[in-house]
Amino acid sequence: MQKEITAKRGQIDSLQSKVRWLEEKIDSQSRTRVNLETDKERLKTSLNKALLQNQELSADLEVAKSRCDDLRAQIKKLETALEKVGY
Repeated sequence: MQKEITAKRGQIDSLQSKVRWLEEKIDSQSRTRVNLETDKERLKTSLNKALLQNQELSADLEVAKSRCDDLRAQIKKLETALEKVGY
């Protein structure tokens, strides 16, 4: 009888150890998940800022292209005027 009790206690101890180990694994995975979610949100914010900056740069580029075209047209007019004058 004593041997059976000792054997059952051994099984209980083994199961309790396994439960503790599994709980620690769950806690570890939960912390990892929280860290990953935090990283995900940080990266989303960073991506949104980069997209906004890209849009602003695209708009600036369009303005610069338009200004360049205007200046080319103005140069062409001035060259034509100079040719008429005789230069």
